[in-house]
Amino acid sequence: MIPFFANKGYHPNITVYSEQNVASVKAHEDVIDFNKLQTELCNQMAKAQVHYQGPADYQQSPAPDFQVGQQVYVSAEHIHTTQPSKKLSKKYLGPFNVIA
Repeated sequence: MIPFFANKGYHPNITVYSEQNVASVKAHEDVIDFNKLQTELCNQMAKAQVHYQGPADYQQSPAPDFQVGQQVYVSAEHIHTTQPSKKLSKKYLGPFNVIA
């Protein structure tokens, strides 16, 4: 997400059309330079995404293959219990049967 979209909630309209008649030659060259810059930036962002994708995929483990009828434990990190102290409560709840 670009910072402009995060602040305003919409993407800025910065489309520049080089095929339109522009009064000055300098302005026409600037439009072409902006288009080249935008293309180069898009290519660089795609390269960066591919570069960081490998280590991110390497750290991911595949989802466990649960079968119906197996018993599993559930992490109690985001489950509120009646235990007065989170420090003393159990870290995992269960075992529970997988029903679907």
